[in-house]
Amino acid sequence: MFSEGGEKSRLITQILTDENRDDVVENIATPNIQAITHSQKIIHKSKGLIDLLNNYAVNGFSPSSLSNYIRNPIDFYKQNLLGIQYTEEVEENIAANTMGTIIHDSLEELYTPFIDKEIDRNQLIESKKSIQSIVHKNFKKTYLDGAYESGKNLIAYNVVIRYIENFLG
Repeated sequence: MFSEGGEKSRLITQILTDENRDDVVENIATPNIQAITHSQKIIHKSKGLIDLLNNYAVNGFSPSSLSNYIRNPIDFYKQNLLGIQYTEEVEENIAANTMGTIIHDSLEELYTPFIDKEIDRNQLIESKKSIQSIVHKNFKKTYLDGAYESGKNLIAYNVVIRYIENFLG
């Protein structure tokens, strides 16, 4: 009979303080909790690894690569520095992160010619003509062997094109 706060109820306190009772025994039960120790893997950074990090840093760190590093530095090393990608199964339908990568890469390619330049409306309109071919190229690069000529994936392909067209205005 404990209240919400883990304290003895009034009844228990009254019974324990009753001098006429000798049949009440008070025991405090506590679980045996052992500390869990995690041994952290330490990888000494060789000159080759430092060079890989420096080369990777030249292009900048994406938010997802930083999250990957914080979550699991060894996975970051394998995926981002060595380029080892885990392909557990073939995507039958395009996942949201795959679409995001395709959109990001396509927009980057479309905007790269405008770096350090003022964007002219006519140039932007002209760049819209290459959206379909750029998206197609990035689908092939990112979606690998996935088919996007029919069904849900064709819809996703057209959504990406429409999204980029709307983004460019």
